[in-house]
Amino acid sequence: MSINQIEGLEGELDKAQKRITQLEFTNQSFLQSLSRLESAGEFQERVELSIDLDQLAEILLDEAGELIKLEVSALFLVEPHSQAFKLKLSRPSDSATLCQEEVKRQIESGVFSWVLNQRRLAVIPSLALDEGKGELIMVPLTTAKRTIGMLLALVGVAVDLIPQGSLKLLSIMVKQAAFAIENNQLYQGLKDYSLNLEKMVDERTQKLRETQSQLLRSSKLAAVGQLAAGVAHELNNPLGGILGYTQWLLEKLEVVNFPEENTAQVRKWLEFIEKETKRCKAIVGGLLGFSRSAEMDFKPLDINQILQETLLFSEPSLKLKKIKLVKGFDLTLPQINGNAEQLQQVFTNLILNAQKAMPQRGVLKVSSEFDPKKREIRIRFRDTGCGIPNEILSRIFDPFFTTSKPGEGTGLGLSVSYGIVKGHGGHIEVKSKVGKGSTFTVFLPEGRDDVRG
Repeated sequence: MSINQIEGLEGELDKAQKRITQLEFTNQSFLQSLSRLESAGEFQERVELSIDLDQLAEILLDEAGELIKLEVSALFLVEPHSQAFKLKLSRPSDSATLCQEEVKRQIESGVFSWVLNQRRLAVIPSLALDEGKGELIMVPLTTAKRTIGMLLALVGVAVDLIPQGSLKLLSIMVKQAAFAIENNQLYQGLKDYSLNLEKMVDERTQKLRETQSQLLRSSKLAAVGQLAAGVAHELNNPLGGILGYTQWLLEKLEVVNFPEENTAQVRKWLEFIEKETKRCKAIVGGLLGFSRSAEMDFKPLDINQILQETLLFSEPSLKLKKIKLVKGFDLTLPQINGNAEQLQQVFTNLILNAQKAMPQRGVLKVSSEFDPKKREIRIRFRDTGCGIPNEILSRIFDPFFTTSKPGEGTGLGLSVSYGIVKGHGGHIEVKSKVGKGSTFTVFLPEGRDDVRG
């Protein structure tokens, strides 16, 4: 073999060696690219499976730290309301102050806004480190229409030494994380909206039930009121006559000489007639008050003064039953338009009900306050009595409904009170727990000219 042939073979061998080296490099690049794609796929799968925002932040910083040698990394997210960038997570955990200071300086320098507008990875000098040492990688978290946040990473080596493929992969991961975080925020928003909607539906349903209950009660009151007006006027006069003659006969028994045994029996019968007639007159009086057929004069009133006058007559009986009275009046209450006698009747009925609920001893708290937003006065009567069972709580304002023993109550006190308060443009609410006590709250509007009895 000639020298020329040998030299030719050596040339071909050299070319083959270079070709092999090139193929090995290409193969290595292909494997690296394949590895990066695989990592990107795994990362996407991890972030898609995570529905927790804290977990998403941890996954992103962990993957970024494995991909590139980072000294410090941090994730800032945009606050929905203020649109400010707030630190979500930093690595290491004690680098939070450094990261916040870095963002503050980058914002002040205008670089932060520039990076956001570029919508892509940028490498810039760090402003938080002494004398600008170290380089900073900033990657915006953006979707098609929104800016979600910003990833910050302080690198410990020159950025030129970081493979471009790693930086591209970091950009891909951040983009995937941005979509995952946006989906998470949308999910949480829908979840919160669903909960709020459910709460609103429950509140509206409860309000509707209360309104229906009030309408039903009002219709009952109107129907019974018409009946009461007629019945009361028909019965009041004969009952007055019966009571008058009974009392007259009882007086005559003191002077007329009846046999002793007859006198005792007649007195017993007459006293029974007197007792029952008085009870009938009380019922008729309640019916008259319930029907409220007469026009009542309304005038400006001081609720606290009416409460004080009502309690002045009630305190002796409260002390007798060992019930402690606690007052809490708002001295800045505005006046209302109303009828003092009617409102005293309402307050007296509520105090008597509290007394009945505390036959041995207890505490009655009477307070007043003003709600400036709703422009209404609230008068509360809170007792520590036996409470009202739930099954009858909705019926306590119904006419003739009573839990008292026969002969001890007419069942008109709360009905009359409800009608009076409604006639003043207000309403009554009650909350109660068996064994804990009850709270009756009277709501009255601030004084205005259009409220009349």
